[in-house]
Amino acid sequence: MRRLAGLFFLLIPVCLAGCAPSGGEFAGLVQPEVLAKADLRYYWHVRLTLERGDEVARMYLLGDRLYCLTNHNRLLALDAARGIWLWSQVLAAKRQPVFAPVHVERVSIPGRLRIQLSPEERASSAKPFDAVILNTLTEILVLDRSTGELVSRIPFDFPASTGGTIDSTIDAEGRPTAAEHYILASSRGWYYGITLNTGLQAWGMSTGGFIIAAPVFHNGILYVAAEDNVLYASRVGRHALAVWNSLDLDSQQMHGPVSAAIHADARGVFVPCQDNRLYAFNRLTGKPLWEPYVCQQPLLDDVQVGENSIFQLVRRDGFYAIDITNGTKRWSSPDGVLVLAVVKDKTSQAYLLDQNRNIRVVEEMTGKVNAVLPMIALERFLPNTTVPAIYAATRKGHVVCIRPGAAGYLTPEVFRQRP
Repeated sequence: MRRLAGLFFLLIPVCLAGCAPSGGEFAGLVQPEVLAKADLRYYWHVRLTLERGDEVARMYLLGDRLYCLTNHNRLLALDAARGIWLWSQVLAAKRQPVFAPVHVERVSIPGRLRIQLSPEERASSAKPFDAVILNTLTEILVLDRSTGELVSRIPFDFPASTGGTIDSTIDAEGRPTAAEHYILASSRGWYYGITLNTGLQAWGMSTGGFIIAAPVFHNGILYVAAEDNVLYASRVGRHALAVWNSLDLDSQQMHGPVSAAIHADARGVFVPCQDNRLYAFNRLTGKPLWEPYVCQQPLLDDVQVGENSIFQLVRRDGFYAIDITNGTKRWSSPDGVLVLAVVKDKTSQAYLLDQNRNIRVVEEMTGKVNAVLPMIALERFLPNTTVPAIYAATRKGHVVCIRPGAAGYLTPEVFRQRP
């Protein structure tokens, strides 16, 4: 049966042939008439102005902002709904690691922590503003989200091994509260809370192993998975207090290190582990939500969590879609790599990138493949299970947003955090 499915995958692209690049505004990309065969269209596309030698290396979607980070550590911000270029900022030296950004609402940075401040601005130096924050190995970078201005560099005295998160919660109206701390981990196996308006370390907590996966915060609790085979849950604010860990009797012991990104939301904490298992924990108690989903190889790639399904790449094994409610398999693909979007219409369609840079239009619940589109010209793809749009780019900075042909406008509601 698996062999027959593979033949089906190979036959579909013949029906959608004709994707050879041509001239015009879509030069080097799949032509619009080819996208239309799978009921897709370019919602917007834009060519970024890059410096010589600059190439798009990574893409991030935060709220309604799309960020492109180049190999020279220049961060470029776009309006994700309209494709309008907003600003760019050089963050660090070319070869220095820069970790993923986070959004922070209404952060206040006092004058003494600001890079540039005129005498006229000192009186209003603590006025809150919306920020995008990242870290390097040695410092936290605070940028004004509206202008891209580098407002502050906050050094720390340990070598960072991960990106960071913030201790912001969602209020009753669905809006994020102001964060007090930026939280990240070190190569020494500790994780720390840095107070944003003082630049000082508020607290530190230790694990028994190296930390590669970035800490994740949800609604008052911080989750950290280390290479000591343990998931830690701590209630954090001005102080940090351990709540539970996966070694507790009521929890689920893991038997391998964790190096890929984990996910936490109101439904649970989902952890890909190198013991070949995907774990699901109750976020408040640590109790298992369902039996671990067992794969044939170590889980080395980030878990993707959508509204109804969990998606997990397992190298040298396959790509799995798992029911989030009970941990059972929906379907698998031997060639799948990454979910680029999940779009609901009459049915729910997952847009799955495969190893050959094709987009497979897959029914989320059954795994039925309805179309396959070659995307060879595009080289950078955004992992995405929440916004009904595909974001991709060429290395040279041609960024595109692709949506179903019948889809309406991207509205602010689409970009709100959930669940």
